[in-house]
Amino acid sequence: MEKLSRAAFFSLFDLSEASSLYRDFESPDDRKIWPDDEIHFIDGPVFYTKAACPQDDVTITIDGKEYPIKSGQSTVKAIKDMASVKHGDELVQIINGDITPLEDGGSVCIEGGEVFVSHPRQGGSS
Repeated sequence: MEKLSRAAFFSLFDLSEASSLYRDFESPDDRKIWPDDEIHFIDGPVFYTKAACPQDDVTITIDGKEYPIKSGQSTVKAIKDMASVKHGDELVQIINGDITPLEDGGSVCIEGGEVFVSHPRQGGSS
């Protein structure tokens, strides 16, 4: 078995869906495994869980400005609305220095400290 969905991993080890799962890289850069992620066992066998936090008041950054928000699942639309991001602009999340585009109809798990940047969409026809 080389890879497994997060849901299958939780089922295999009888983990609570209320837990957050992390891949332990033995560094400060441990990576959270999101619900749509695949788990690749070739990366190594060490994972750990954290109990999901109740909806705490946390802060996220959108286009360089901090905004208060409750932790937990939040829609991309709600995040864009919070910062008055233009309807047609794209919102991306910066995760460990990588740019991750977000689907307008999608959602994001907020833990606090997340960084988002908006920009006009590229490409397409007029």
